[in-house]
Amino acid sequence: STGEISIEEIKKMSKSMPDLFWLLISGGEAFVRNDLHEIVQTFYTNNNIKHLTIPTNGTYPDKTINVLEKILTSCPDLFINFHLSLNGIGKDHDELCKSEGAFEKLVETYTRVVNLKKKYKNLGLGISMTHSKFNENNLNTLIDYTIENLPNIDNLNLNLVRGRPKDSSAINVDLEKYKSAVQTIENHVLNGKIK
Repeated sequence: STGEISIEEIKKMSKSMPDLFWLLISGGEAFVRNDLHEIVQTFYTNNNIKHLTIPTNGTYPDKTINVLEKILTSCPDLFINFHLSLNGIGKDHDELCKSEGAFEKLVETYTRVVNLKKKYKNLGLGISMTHSKFNENNLNTLIDYTIENLPNIDNLNLNLVRGRPKDSSAINVDLEKYKSAVQTIENHVLNGKIK
């Protein structure tokens, strides 16, 4: 058993719920599910969702584009807020994800989603960063890199590490560095570089 809720359980749960304006599907990694499109379609049909947010690590470019296109065409009144999780540049990102090539796949996914946005007006693209002890010294550089090298994003958000990370020391952050990173994002917004 994977411990995942089955599509049958999701359909049953959805039918018992009222209309929902916004649905967030997260995990783990949402795009590892082979029934992600069916899950979204279920909530679109049964619960009249209007907005969907899907954060992803971006390591499944082909599958991601395929699933997004299915959702975008079968749920035309749904706006998808697609978010790539970026926590470092190059090898730093790979090390934080514990996956060689993760950064390269994320950039490929970004490029392909940018092209998809040209076809579908109901698709938004954002970057989410998580501030932890392991990347806090490079956050401002990462933000600047994102603005310069991934310019077609609609939004950028910065989250503080939360919950119970595998390495509990990740939560030992310097809040002054967080404030500095937030100020860097605000400066880019004021300069019209991000929304």
